[in-house]
Amino acid sequence: MIYSLKTLLQLPESKVLHNNEPVSYSWGDIDALNKWLVSMNNKQIDSAMGMPKSKKYPLIWLAEGWKAKESNPGIKFSNVDFYISKNSKIETLNEKRIENFNIIYEVANDFIKELKNISRIEENNISYFEKPSFNTVSNSKDKKTYTSDIWDTLIISLDLTIINLSSCFK
Repeated sequence: MIYSLKTLLQLPESKVLHNNEPVSYSWGDIDALNKWLVSMNNKQIDSAMGMPKSKKYPLIWLAEGWKAKESNPGIKFSNVDFYISKNSKIETLNEKRIENFNIIYEVANDFIKELKNISRIEENNISYFEKPSFNTVSNSKDKKTYTSDIWDTLIISLDLTIINLSSCFK
């Protein structure tokens, strides 16, 4: 059988907490990311008005572009990129970003720990880098561009093999 990585990762991501609440998790390309951010911004307006609570950050975003191959045992996923992000202010100096990145690294390490509960990750196969003031830009119909949000982001790249598929569906 074949499986989508985004579906298989819903259980481990739901176990990653920040301030005793699950972090946000989603996936897709830049267009999907912009649509998700706009949707979450609308939900946060609802939350401010006393409607159901929603949380946008910290965010674990599975970027498109990964590839899957059946292996023995399990399924090997390669070129897997995660953006682990926290909202930022463009005027924030690097010294003031330390707190944001501390939270991002905590979430990243918790997420990798949960990934290791359902998969095998080669230790020397994890690469990562920071992108302060990372933003998503989208083109609208009138050819203007806009920035949805500005993030401090840790981009993690890895390959993983999910051996026990049933552990993803508990």
